[in-house]
Amino acid sequence: GIPGWTEDSRRCSHEGFSPSLAQSFASVGASSLRSGNLSAVRVVARFRPPVTVEEARDRPAFVVHPSNCSIQTVDGHYHFELDHAFRDDATQMEVYDNVAHPIVDDVLKGYNGTIFAYGKTGSGKTHCMFGTNVGHHELKGIMPRAIQEIFACVEGHSRDAEFSVGVSFLEVHRELMRDLLNPSSGSNLRVKESPDRGLFVDGLLRENVTSEAEALRALYNGSQHRAVMRTQANQHSSRSHAIFMVHVEQHPKDGPQRVGQLTLVDLAGSEKVSKSR
Repeated sequence: GIPGWTEDSRRCSHEGFSPSLAQSFASVGASSLRSGNLSAVRVVARFRPPVTVEEARDRPAFVVHPSNCSIQTVDGHYHFELDHAFRDDATQMEVYDNVAHPIVDDVLKGYNGTIFAYGKTGSGKTHCMFGTNVGHHELKGIMPRAIQEIFACVEGHSRDAEFSVGVSFLEVHRELMRDLLNPSSGSNLRVKESPDRGLFVDGLLRENVTSEAEALRALYNGSQHRAVMRTQANQHSSRSHAIFMVHVEQHPKDGPQRVGQLTLVDLAGSEKVSKSR
């Protein structure tokens, strides 16, 4: 069994109003282009419910349009069009199916895809990306669900192709990069470029994994080395950008080789550090 995360980044005070706009997701993949959209970038917002007595007393500041494609302030002064907007009762599964599943499907077809969560400290980014308990189906975040879907595909097509899956876990903190799967290597990693690999982080470990359990263990162990700090907004605030990459190679018995990479990013709080201390 893989231990679950005890951090719940929803448990915080969000200034000004409740429910608050928790975070924005941006996903980059090939599905949107194939469906006829001009851009492969989707922007999605998720509200989180009030988690304190003070927040529950606050007057809501935003409302989600019935179409789930726009939000506006209660006073009507501001209106924002989005690819999708989740209300505060949205489940982790609903968010995954809308935001992540199409990207994971693209990766398994040989494309690269990226999902990152953006928002202020305490808005729920880590809750959405990691979840609060990897062993609890309803609480699992995008990262463990993506790992589960990838290995379900590997197991389902093992007779038709050979698969190779590798994971990397990078932290960016104070403009320095650190390998969370090999933290003793220091913070001297550098971005380089080569004709065959393009842009890459030189020295970043790619750990080969053969099962969902091994990939989850790498994700969990790496997360334990991430820089965190207690702030007014969160008891365990993530002060760094965490980038988890899943590299999938497929060698079908009949057909061309497919290589895809899924990049999942949990950004640090978008506000100035002084605002959340």
